[in-house]
Amino acid sequence: MMGDIVFDLKGFPYGIWTFKPLLMPVLMFWYYKHTKAQTAFDKVILASLFFSWWGDNFLMPAIFNTDINFLLGLGSFLIAHVLYIVAFLKTNKKAKSILFILCFALPFALVGIGLISFLFKQNHPAFAEMSIPVMIYATVIMVMVVTAIGRYDRVTPASFKWVLLGALSFMVSDMAISLNRFTFLFEDNGYAARLIIMPLYVIGQYLIAKGCVLQHKESLA
Repeated sequence: MMGDIVFDLKGFPYGIWTFKPLLMPVLMFWYYKHTKAQTAFDKVILASLFFSWWGDNFLMPAIFNTDINFLLGLGSFLIAHVLYIVAFLKTNKKAKSILFILCFALPFALVGIGLISFLFKQNHPAFAEMSIPVMIYATVIMVMVVTAIGRYDRVTPASFKWVLLGALSFMVSDMAISLNRFTFLFEDNGYAARLIIMPLYVIGQYLIAKGCVLQHKESLA
């Protein structure tokens, strides 16, 4: 992560290629070491990390500004989030009440609507062509966070806490990407965006994996 930022600050984005592609494989190895992928749940988490790795590669800074690579990266992370949703729903064996779902889904729905509305108001030329994929992606990541909340009282408090904090960090990181690419907020200070995006992304993925390892250990106890 620090290599990513340092190389970018020095104006040598290709150096990031040395570090960024290693992030998810290292996390996948760490997760496998602790779980041995013994359950279907573990395999889904590893698959999510695998597609996240593809997303990292497609969104390398040197190619980040091309629409096709952005869409490929967006698609890879979309699949990763869907897999997280599937994994989290596996935890929620007992269905939550409609009221419970609405209480937590509504705030995130409002956040998503607020973000998309802000992007439209910015009238950034890049957003006009990407508005539909971005809206779909925003919806899916909000659902991912809600399903992480749905793990409450289904796993240990520690597992619930780490996964939820990770999901929220991932969400904020993705929101920062949207603001960086589709608004003028970071137009003269792109480095500030990267200092938000990468740390929160890496922390988010690690915390989700950590919480899921705790769930794995609990399931075998």
